[in-house]
Parts: sequence; C-alpha cells; structure tokens
Amino acid sequence: MTYVVRLGPNARRDRDRIVAWYDDPERRQGDRFLDAFYEAAHQLERQRYSGTSSKVTSGVGTCQGSGIGFGTG
Repeated sequence: MTYVVRLGPNARRDRDRIVAWYDDPERRQGDRFLDAFYEAAHQLERQRYSGTSSKVTSGVGTCQGSGIGFGTG
C-alpha cells in the first residue's frame, strides 16, 4: 500500500510563506527549501508509520496542528 501526503490550506500557506522568506534577495534559497520539503513529504509517504507524531483514523492521518494529511493512494 502506498500513501499520499496532502497539504491542507494552512500547511500550503505556511509553506508559501517560508518559501518567500527563503527567496529573500540575501538568501535566494527557496528552491533548496522546496526540494527538502518535498523530499521529506516523499519520505513520509514511503515510511508512513515510522514517526510518532501522527494520529491515524480510518486510514487517514494528520500531523496534529500542521495541516498535513495522509491517505492511501
């Protein structure tokens, strides 16, 4: 079974704000942040139950307070 990481509205907003901060002219690291962000999401998809901070109900889980959801794909 494979899992899919889904970003809720709050998580997408937070991601976009962080990218904007990293894309500041002094930093210019937005692409690097996004690469790391999506690599972490892919790791969650591959290793769904290796963490302890998620709550799972009926095959769907969320990292509490993060707006990041998991479901089967």
